[in-house]
Amino acid sequence: MSLAKKAVQGGLYLTINYFVLFVLGFVSNIILARLLIPEHYGIFALGLFFFDIVQRIRLFGFKSALIHKKEPSPDEISTHFLLHFIFSVVVILVSLLVSPLISIKYDRAIVDVFLVLALISLFDNEGLGATPSALLEKELRYREFSLINFLAFFLSAFAAIVSALAGMGVWSLVIQRATFNLVLFIGCWLVSPWKLSLRKIRLNRGAARWFLREQGVFLWIVGLMGYVVLSFDDFLVGTLVGVTALGFYSMAYNISKMPLGFLSNFIQVAFPTYSKLQDDKERLSFAYDLTNGFLVRFGFLASIMLLFVAKEAVILLLGEKWLPSVILIQLLVLYSLMRPLQDAMGSVSTALGKVREYSHLSILQGILMFTLTPVMTYFYQAKGAAISVGLIVLLGVVLLQRSLRERIEINNFRIYLYPGVAALASSLAYLGVFLNYEFTLNLWFVLFSKIGLLLLVYLSVLFLLEGRVLVARFRYLLSVVYGK
Repeated sequence: MSLAKKAVQGGLYLTINYFVLFVLGFVSNIILARLLIPEHYGIFALGLFFFDIVQRIRLFGFKSALIHKKEPSPDEISTHFLLHFIFSVVVILVSLLVSPLISIKYDRAIVDVFLVLALISLFDNEGLGATPSALLEKELRYREFSLINFLAFFLSAFAAIVSALAGMGVWSLVIQRATFNLVLFIGCWLVSPWKLSLRKIRLNRGAARWFLREQGVFLWIVGLMGYVVLSFDDFLVGTLVGVTALGFYSMAYNISKMPLGFLSNFIQVAFPTYSKLQDDKERLSFAYDLTNGFLVRFGFLASIMLLFVAKEAVILLLGEKWLPSVILIQLLVLYSLMRPLQDAMGSVSTALGKVREYSHLSILQGILMFTLTPVMTYFYQAKGAAISVGLIVLLGVVLLQRSLRERIEINNFRIYLYPGVAALASSLAYLGVFLNYEFTLNLWFVLFSKIGLLLLVYLSVLFLLEGRVLVARFRYLLSVVYGK
């Protein structure tokens, strides 16, 4: 099977899987949001923040390095597994050591959540599940990966809802994560092309040095700074504003990530594809244009939806107790649009071996997060955090694109202009209909009226401007899938 066919079919498997999981997750999250209170989400978010800080110890990007390597040897795969195991054990030990320090400032519930998250991380995709999941991605075996992911998601959602109904509060969210990790771990090992043999497993020093020095250090910097950019705002809101405010912010952040969940499927397929095309500028440029063109077109549509239907959606689906999340969802629209683009461009940089340059950008973003976001959060509370994180990710997109122009032909006119015009037309149509008219109709009717108007105008304008190109690319994807 050709690389293009594998990549496209992988994207289709992940897309179908995402839509199924989106519906399942959408329903389960609504149920949990009605069973739990904002404080529960705030406690979980802070415990997760402290765990994610400690787990930076093990996130050297070994998975990306293994995928990037064209033909890894058995010794290199074995070394990859041992490195993840060793560093995961270190994470657990460090968590136990620092927990007394965290308990000085924060409630015991936050510390307990932090410790349990550290223990169950041994089985996640950066622990003992890292090697089999990386090899599945490398071989573009997304059908198996999608089925495993569905099973893990379904069982974890079921476990969380049962726990919430039993009155377990914040621990419902912890049980959800633990169940997901364990099911994904077992599934990946069952279908992995590499089978663990205790007699043959060994740590190859040369391979370990390559993972750590050639790739790991810079990918670790990228991961650390990336985490600072994407999570330090949680810490600031929880510490400076309060746990309940963090609950609202966390809910808004999760909703703003919904488009990213769908778009991450294409980014996930794109990385190994970019790695295999790294020496072919023409095909690499075409793959980049195809991927980013789709990300922008879907991203613009998702952004205007988040911006204009957030209030009705929150009231109807989550309940009025979550209304403070609405303004935060709207302020996070820039982040929601830019984050998938930064992730996609970052995957290209990593696939092309430009990890050092990517790490420099991540350091810059981390510095801005430590300087700009605390000031914004202090003066404007959670709203300031939402604005600053969007601006910082926007800067990352601009600088990454400048760096990639050395290796890829990028046509911003073709990627951004038409979806931008379609989004503007949709926004103007919405404002013309809804801005000066107070609807007294059923709220469900208002919600679907807004969604229908935005969809109709956006898609109509987009097809009017570039319908032939979109049809041609859709036919290309079909030809790749069916080999015509």
